[in-house]
Amino acid sequence: MSAVSTKLMPASRARWMIRTESSWSRLATAPNIIAPRAYSLTEMPVPPRILRFMGMPPAAGSCGSEQLDTASASDEYRTRPDPTWVCRNHPDNGPMGHSEPEIRDFLRARRAALDPAEVGLPEGVVRRRVRGLRREEVAQRAGISVDYYTRIEQGRAPAVSDSVVDGLARALRLTPSEHTYLRNITLPRRHGRVDAGPRPRVRPEILRLLEAMGDGMVPAFVFGPGMDVLAWNRLGGRIGVDFEALPEDERNGALLIFLDPRTRELHPNWSEVADDTVASLRAEIGRTPGNARLCQVIQELRERSEEFRQSWEAQAVQERMRGTKWYRHPEVGDLVVTFEALVLPADPGQVLCTYTVEKGSASEKALRALAAGLDAGACVEVETGADTAARA
Repeated sequence: MSAVSTKLMPASRARWMIRTESSWSRLATAPNIIAPRAYSLTEMPVPPRILRFMGMPPAAGSCGSEQLDTASASDEYRTRPDPTWVCRNHPDNGPMGHSEPEIRDFLRARRAALDPAEVGLPEGVVRRRVRGLRREEVAQRAGISVDYYTRIEQGRAPAVSDSVVDGLARALRLTPSEHTYLRNITLPRRHGRVDAGPRPRVRPEILRLLEAMGDGMVPAFVFGPGMDVLAWNRLGGRIGVDFEALPEDERNGALLIFLDPRTRELHPNWSEVADDTVASLRAEIGRTPGNARLCQVIQELRERSEEFRQSWEAQAVQERMRGTKWYRHPEVGDLVVTFEALVLPADPGQVLCTYTVEKGSASEKALRALAAGLDAGACVEVETGADTAARA
């Protein structure tokens, strides 16, 4: 006890005391945190994370009989802020539960994205150390205590009511998709796992519908979990990637966008398409955190694509149920289509996606040329107005 103060003090005035590394340089044993009781001192082991913060390795016996590999613990922590890690490795939540890193990273990212001036907060006399709103500012805007918000952000709130989620959504100015995602990841933890099982099959009735849509000049696809392409009509197979030529496990929209170089030529606005893909995957994993195929797709992309990893860490969430897509087809040129994603209630996890074009547009001419090529069994090129004028 010669290296620590022996001055006694009441428990009400007691504080945790940690010596710096230089203060312990002459000690034969590992440093301890001194936790005073009422008019007494008690030595307690220093947690390994405190030792790592001080730049010292955990010593034998410093945390009871349990030993901790500093490198492995650090590596594990770096991989945890991700739902994919939850799906595969989380020991407490079970593979179908959400974890503290998932909630923490999302709320922190949304806090950092807000400008205090835009939400009417004064700059104050103290300079902000980080971008965005502080925890206490979010709590005040949401109408909850700072302690409760901190527990929510740290994943320590056992159940968060709908009214609190709604308050946080207003405070953080979440979009409808982000609001839904926050509600999903703050649900009570669900244990159990959805096994991968066989690849989902599309019902014959849906296949006939796809065929009829193709006859009506409507490219159409059926997507499964993790953006697996389960079925498509002939015109749908001509507008983009030739799915028929791909192995079954590679027929996946997200994998193709990030891992197939041809998609960068097919989509002139590839960066926007890539961001939308990541945001859609995050929204999906919010709904089904334990889906094995979805986790597999995300894990593969994180391992093989640096661009995906960076976009994934941005915590963007977006349900893309309708919109436009821009293709630069090698045979017919630019093609702009409007898509609609229709959930199939009788087939959980399956979505029917249709493409339509504006009547009388250049895209309609291009689509008709593709359809004609299917009937003729040959590739065709669309004659543009410029070509016709040049010949004349």
